[in-house]
Amino acid sequence: MYSIIIADDDFAICEGIRKVLENALDNIRIDGIFYDGNEFYNYITSHSPDIIISDISMPGKNGIDICRYVNEHMPDTHIILITGHLEFEYAKEAVNNHADYFMPKPFSSKQIIGHVSSIIELLESRRKLSVKESQDYLQRWNTLRESVHDAFKNGLSSQLTLSLLKSVFPQNPEDCRICQLVFRSENGFEEDDLNLRQYSQDLGELCTENICIIFVDITSSGIMFLAIFNNTEPTETAQEFIKSMKFATGITLTYSCTHFNTMEEWINNCKNISVCERLLKLIYSSSIELASAFLKTRISEYTESQLRELYLFIVEYLRENSTLSIDAYDKGSLPEDISELRHIVYSIPYRISTTENNSLLISKATDYIKANYSDSNLSLSIVAEKLKISPGHLGKLFKNKLGMNFSEYVLKVRMEEAKRLLATTDKTVLEISSLVGYIYPTYFRKMFHSYTLMSPSQYRKVNR
Repeated sequence: MYSIIIADDDFAICEGIRKVLENALDNIRIDGIFYDGNEFYNYITSHSPDIIISDISMPGKNGIDICRYVNEHMPDTHIILITGHLEFEYAKEAVNNHADYFMPKPFSSKQIIGHVSSIIELLESRRKLSVKESQDYLQRWNTLRESVHDAFKNGLSSQLTLSLLKSVFPQNPEDCRICQLVFRSENGFEEDDLNLRQYSQDLGELCTENICIIFVDITSSGIMFLAIFNNTEPTETAQEFIKSMKFATGITLTYSCTHFNTMEEWINNCKNISVCERLLKLIYSSSIELASAFLKTRISEYTESQLRELYLFIVEYLRENSTLSIDAYDKGSLPEDISELRHIVYSIPYRISTTENNSLLISKATDYIKANYSDSNLSLSIVAEKLKISPGHLGKLFKNKLGMNFSEYVLKVRMEEAKRLLATTDKTVLEISSLVGYIYPTYFRKMFHSYTLMSPSQYRKVNR
């Protein structure tokens, strides 16, 4: 997928270009639309889109400023400039700063598609050459990825993985770090969200001399990347992904980063998390006996050290991800006898109690949402903080009690109010967008169409 940024102070032109390109080309992705030159300039100083489509005259920084910056700092980015008749001479300076094309207004759909297609052909040829030159290198990474997947799925030894790591980074393998990046959304997200999957897949294919993503997992609770970093900071990759997701989907992400010394250590961590998530699900559904039986089946072959590690992991996980209180042993008071230790782990579900009535919590949460849906910052973490519970627990309550996640419920409240305003008032779409909690009208239109299968204007016509 090739990333494209559009910048023009005319909303209709931006939307027109977006629709034309998305309908005509299936290998592009619109990563951002800007109506202000300063905001656009700030964005490109930390992002590297493949193609920029920009008007020369914009509030703040103009197209010439953008060209100069790209020419100096972004040699792999291509620019298409839009210009008015009276600016034709002015546009010549842009050409001197290596703009690829400029289009006098008005321009046709055929022109914009043709220019973008020509740039993509050039990018494709460069990528093919690059892939050919690094074929052996990529093959080693692919083998490494397969080894990690086998280890994660089957619990295989990762000695092969570690030896492959040294073959990929032969000079300084000791500088490589195994890191797990976990991204979570304050408002929640769905596993089948197409934008989410596309961006995750794009990042999952990342493979350079300094970083390789070797495992990607998407669940309702988060997006997890396992990556190997060589002389580079994981935070840079994480922040880049967060910014791209925000501009493309409106989803705000936070992230955590955990370092591991070996692949085995990471695999064991994943297995412990899996146990905790299953345990919580059974406890929340009031299946205490089933929860205990699940633990007996899962840990029947665990050693003393594994049982001890799992017990402490479960206790910490429950404290951080739920409002469940547990009458727990501390690390020093756990018995050494494996039979006693196993019994303590089996009894975890019976030592847990809820601290709030779940039905009352849901009622308070939905009341708060109905009173504050116009706040664009409304999020799962904000509501959870008001109720003095963890975001993880509140998210599970929505799913278990209402049959939908937090973000789905907020969307429903906002869209129903938007429908009412469209049908009963003369307020503009821009006004309604703001009233129901959306800063960007474009994103509001997208969500409204997804919810009703109609645009706001179509809905108004049918229901007035």
